[in-house]
Amino acid sequence: MSTGGVAVVLSKIPFRFRGLYELGVILFILTLISFVVNTICITIRFLRFRHTFMLSILHPTESLFLSAGLLSIATIIIGCEAYGGPKTGAWFAAAMHVCFWAYCGVSLVWTVALHIVIWSTQTHTVADMTPLWIFPIYPMLLTAPMAAAVAPSQTRMHALEIGIAAFALQGIGFMISLMIYSAYIYRLMTRKLPRAAARPGMFISVGPSAFTVIGIVQLGKAAEDVLEDKLVVMALMVGTLVAGVWLWGLACWFFLVSLAANIKTAESGRLQFELGWWSFVFPNTAFVLATFALGNALESYAINVFGTIIAVALVMAWVYVLVMTVRGVVKKEVLWKDRGEDREEGGYRYPVGPHKGGGEEIGEGDRAREDERVKRRKEGN
Repeated sequence: MSTGGVAVVLSKIPFRFRGLYELGVILFILTLISFVVNTICITIRFLRFRHTFMLSILHPTESLFLSAGLLSIATIIIGCEAYGGPKTGAWFAAAMHVCFWAYCGVSLVWTVALHIVIWSTQTHTVADMTPLWIFPIYPMLLTAPMAAAVAPSQTRMHALEIGIAAFALQGIGFMISLMIYSAYIYRLMTRKLPRAAARPGMFISVGPSAFTVIGIVQLGKAAEDVLEDKLVVMALMVGTLVAGVWLWGLACWFFLVSLAANIKTAESGRLQFELGWWSFVFPNTAFVLATFALGNALESYAINVFGTIIAVALVMAWVYVLVMTVRGVVKKEVLWKDRGEDREEGGYRYPVGPHKGGGEEIGEGDRAREDERVKRRKEGN
């Protein structure tokens, strides 16, 4: 997701230079290779250890990440349009039309089914809440950005249908995210910031607003090529632009809060590398793309310059996290048995029997009390 998102960002940077397009193509090809390799590996895992499939679905933390597969597909579709659309013909536009509707149908069914599974098999508390709760609905948040990428290559009628569907599905995703935002703010007010290892995930809160900005602003601007009534077009353009500016401000606020929280953790030396560091990249690709969308809609040089600056910072973050990931794998710190996220992830104890589902969740309060008991024993000794 992160690599594909960075590839799309490179395709949208307004200040072009020689080699930028080629760099984006390389990253997009790397995205395709990564997706295929990861799909093959996870398939082999589930085929060899079939009981782990249900364990993944029922795991209170891992289940929240299940939507990552759909998000990867959405990123690939958007990247295909960015890099393949200008180089192909009508057949590619028809393929993208099919991909959009297939993604909409699958994401709608998937998000409903996943939430039913989570709500019927797991118990989460506000005390342990992080923005990761938003992740199961994330596939819906990419419908409008995908529609904005696909619609310009479609016929007028197809583009209109895509736009209407995208607004409806994006509305579902954003409104559910908005409700979870309330629980997130409540958790911060009553339980302070998340533990150090979970703080990179705070950037997930940037995504819902930023992805919505990308979709509605670009779709509003595309209305002039689809609708004939100039008054309706003007109303849509103004309305989506105003809403886009408003939501961009919300995304910016969550970005600054998340950044400050992680800087505070880094200064204290408690920010240790985990795969969750990729949250520094993927949600923030949406923030960069939202900035470019507003800059283009407002024809603002200053906004485009700001977007380019944070795009450069984003690419640097991607390189750093990639290097740390490779280093972690080589040193067997992540993606190895009983290492990194594989050690009782989220305070969850796997069942003793290899073929039994469920498990026991350990809350932050239990962990804190156990730490306090250990501290007292040490002081007593």
